[in-house]
Amino acid sequence: MMMRVVPASAIAMLLLVAALAVSVLAGPTSLSEALKQPAILLDLRLARSLLAGVCGAALAGAGVVFQGLFRNPLADPFVMGVSGGAALGAVIMVAAGVTAPGALTGAAFIGGLAASWVAYRMARVRGRTPVETLVLAGFAVGAFCSAVLAIVALMTINSWDEVLRWLFGRCAHPDPWRPLRVATPLTLIGLGAVAFHARDLNVLATGEESAQQLGVDVEGAKARLLAAGTVLTAAAVAVCGIVGFIGLVVPHAARKLVGPEHRRLLPVAVIGGAAALVAADTLARSVLPPHELPLGAVTALMGAPFFALLLRRRAK
Repeated sequence: MMMRVVPASAIAMLLLVAALAVSVLAGPTSLSEALKQPAILLDLRLARSLLAGVCGAALAGAGVVFQGLFRNPLADPFVMGVSGGAALGAVIMVAAGVTAPGALTGAAFIGGLAASWVAYRMARVRGRTPVETLVLAGFAVGAFCSAVLAIVALMTINSWDEVLRWLFGRCAHPDPWRPLRVATPLTLIGLGAVAFHARDLNVLATGEESAQQLGVDVEGAKARLLAAGTVLTAAAVAVCGIVGFIGLVVPHAARKLVGPEHRRLLPVAVIGGAAALVAADTLARSVLPPHELPLGAVTALMGAPFFALLLRRRAK
């Protein structure tokens, strides 16, 4: 039975607040000691938790875009090759000996945008961009970036830890406020664009010919939605590396709760994505202290069984 959007959003918000509270309180330093050092709570734990929340919201929002645009609930934010391009951009900088956080973030963001643009240009034929061709072009660009990434990674064995950060995801930063200041405005811009075009996503779900007849600028809407989804994905990957399943599972679960109407779906998915990644990041740094698990591995362990359950229920 479908839930109304307000109760569903309220439940997702409660989960997000709970996840943030646990994330701030959890850590290798005892709570009593952490309370004596506000910098630990504010500059490390709170900032990192907020960063995870922003990235989770961005990935879930991108998942809503791509699943709606491609009319496929199995589409994820990385379908346009954004993840491979972003990771490649960062790893190239590492190979060049550049390790400044701002430079790596900028290179990852530009790499993600570049990969998506190449896929879009490859798929565009005679003024049209067929959705099926976009998927294939994105797969080709992603495979190419992954191949180059593997070669470059082998050349940076002395910086292997930094390379793994981009390949498997991690929210740890020396100063989490800095990447948070980068990711937050980009995420807000991307989500705002998606919300503005929510009606177009609804109409495109009926098919491009029907959307054209209803007065939608199909090619223009697709280009703007692709740009918004790419910005959201690139913003998340640029500061947290490649983190899978959030943009795949959360929109799918939100759709089960409130239905496919994107003006209702988007807020529930965004809040749910933020809560899910905050919880995953908390587990990543708390399960085996002082070691930290790869964030992408934790989201896969959390998301894969849940997604398998959803698919099983859908098949019945």
